[in-house]
Formats: sequence, C-alpha cells, structure tokens
Amino acid sequence: MRVSEIYLLLKEIYPEANDILGEINQNGVYLYLQKISPMAHQRDKAHFRLFCSAVTYDKSAVSLIEYLDELRERAIRAFGAFGEDIIANIEFENYDEFSGHYGYAINLEVTAFRDIKNRELNEWA
Repeated sequence: MRVSEIYLLLKEIYPEANDILGEINQNGVYLYLQKISPMAHQRDKAHFRLFCSAVTYDKSAVSLIEYLDELRERAIRAFGAFGEDIIANIEFENYDEFSGHYGYAINLEVTAFRDIKNRELNEWA
C-alpha cells in the first residue's frame, strides 16, 4: 500500500480528523504524516500522527480519556485493513498556558510499499 492510500484509509477510519492548515489552535482531531522511515528494500514505515487538541472534552478529563480509548479501538479494529497493529503509542503532546489548549497524540505506524520496480530503479543508477 502506498503512503497516499494509507492516508485515505486512515481518513475513512477517522472521518472527524481534520487536515492541518497551519498551527493547531482550536479543539479537534487532526491527522498528518509525521515522517517516512526506510525499513528494507521497497518497504518504508509511514509514521502518522492523530493529534487531539482540546481545552476540555465535555468539561471532564475522563471524557478525553474515553475519547482516546475510542480512537485507539478503531485503530485496533483496523488490523484487517492494514495487516498489522498500527498503534505505536499514545502520548501527552503539549499544554499551552496562554490558550489553555492541551493535546494528546496517537502515533500510528504503517508499513508502506514502494511501487518502483527494480528495472526502473536501475535507470537512475
């Protein structure tokens, strides 16, 4: 699966996720590609981040924890679509004292395959 296909599938799993169009300064869930790391011949690891930004979720910290559990469970159920567990970790990301916003990141890692054939690679050598 190519990185663009992985992104589209993640958008299906997390339809409420927004694309980042600059700085994150309002409540919501955001999905973005963090990096791509080479693993082996014609295989990379695509690192996506599902970022939850909030002042409060339903005026209770417990509500945010429950929401993170829901997002995590969707990734677990997506095992069939990706053929692997895609959750790397969940971590507290930041707190902005000025705005009162805080955020948690669900880090997702998915194996991405390159579509370039060996014959085409040799053309660049």
